[in-house]
Amino acid sequence: MKKVLISMELTEEEKEQFRSLQNQYEDDLQLSFFEEEKATQQDLIGIDAAIGWLTPDSVKGSDLDWLQIAYTGVEPFTRPGALSERTILTNCPGVYGPPVCELLVTHTLNLLKQTKRFFRQQQEHTWNLITDLRSLSGATVLILGMGDLGRRYAKVMKAFGATTIGVRKHPDILPDGFDSQGDLSELDSLLPQADIVALFLPGGSSTKHILDEKRLRLIKSNAILVNGGRGNCIDPIALKTVLKDGRLGGVGLDVTVPEPLPADDELWDYDRVLITPHASGYAHMDGVMERVLSMLLENLKRYLEGEELLYKIDRSKGY
Repeated sequence: MKKVLISMELTEEEKEQFRSLQNQYEDDLQLSFFEEEKATQQDLIGIDAAIGWLTPDSVKGSDLDWLQIAYTGVEPFTRPGALSERTILTNCPGVYGPPVCELLVTHTLNLLKQTKRFFRQQQEHTWNLITDLRSLSGATVLILGMGDLGRRYAKVMKAFGATTIGVRKHPDILPDGFDSQGDLSELDSLLPQADIVALFLPGGSSTKHILDEKRLRLIKSNAILVNGGRGNCIDPIALKTVLKDGRLGGVGLDVTVPEPLPADDELWDYDRVLITPHASGYAHMDGVMERVLSMLLENLKRYLEGEELLYKIDRSKGY
């Protein structure tokens, strides 16, 4: 009998999809449901596998066979001591790709077309032409992170006529949507070429403050910077410093440090900064939960059948 804990906020219809498996494997599966992030270390005692939106604190010290998280980012679970050595860790890669890409494209276009200023004029009933609008056609877009998010964003940028350059740790076969690629050691030489810099990087020590003050100053003074990866990839103090100096033509952030961004943080007040509250990763956006549940149920079936699990994470590498 496998005891499996589901720690997610689910509708009754969504729970029924898991219960149908319990009916199918009635002698081999025992399910327990907890609302989002309500499961604790105590609840995991005697549990064989846990699925959902669990936290590192909730699974610390557990002896799980398998932990399936219902999102993409795995860095908190790959740190030494976060999980038992025997625990298999799997995630849900790509499920948030469409909404993240769409929001970051929206930020990019809003900044290029200065819609924030136009909206203010509309509120004031003022008809003034803003003449310094810019186009994606002919622009050079530097994309840090060439996973699912970066590839989706690159394809959209290409469709608008931009030249796309990707950056990742280990350059491999060039994915569709990219004109060229480089590795992180080339970042300092690539940043000055970009009209738009987009971040889709995971968290972790290797990417923390990868855009520090030195690198932010390497970016063209009128370039657009958007971040849909992790907030700590940009040094927040350095970002405010360069903005005060009049650098960067616009900044679009769906992730910040900290989150939530405090109401008195000065980033809110910059005219050329757009901030959304990590809105692209909302699980109940159209299609997201369907993709998540499909992955979770497929892996749960594999676990019960003793088959190879999908989306396994190499914890020594963080992916």
